[in-house]
Amino acid sequence: MKEYTFETPKGFYEYYDIRPARKKALEIAKEINDEVLVTCMHKPSYIQDWYTAFPDGRFTLDMKGFSANN
Repeated sequence: MKEYTFETPKGFYEYYDIRPARKKALEIAKEINDEVLVTCMHKPSYIQDWYTAFPDGRFTLDMKGFSANN
């Protein structure tokens, strides 16, 4: 299972599918005119992927497969 979460001045958001998470993160990035960091937690391994939503509409993968055990 994957869990996509991010926190902004507009609130905390949690999704289980990247499509609505990406859509909402981009929407908020445009509203606040700042970057939004989205974390994807893979459960039960707790490996993380990190994404950034930008106000100009880009959504990039910053780090894939991060683990605190690395």
